[in-house]
Amino acid sequence: MQMRHTGYVFSQLGGVFVVHYPHHYAKTRKAWGHGKRNRKELINNDQQQQLITSKGSPPIDWTQYKRGQVDKIFVEFRSWLKETVKEQARTPMCEDAVNDDANLWI
Repeated sequence: MQMRHTGYVFSQLGGVFVVHYPHHYAKTRKAWGHGKRNRKELINNDQQQQLITSKGSPPIDWTQYKRGQVDKIFVEFRSWLKETVKEQARTPMCEDAVNDDANLWI
């Protein structure tokens, strides 16, 4: 993301890119989206625990989980990049690039 943003021109080595950001439909991207314990399961477990303990418990702190921590760092980095570094991209985004912010845990 930073390399593209700052105007780096990408080239292929042996027909493939060395730097890769997985498309939303890639197996690895889908695996990351679900995690070892998916978010829905964590929500259900937390809601059950809230019913046992007390009503009105605070919302789930996703940064308790590694996935939430990484997502938080990503959002902070992306904000920093857009606010601090001048956009000089020379490589267009893929035609099928999708904004998958809805999949972030934070």
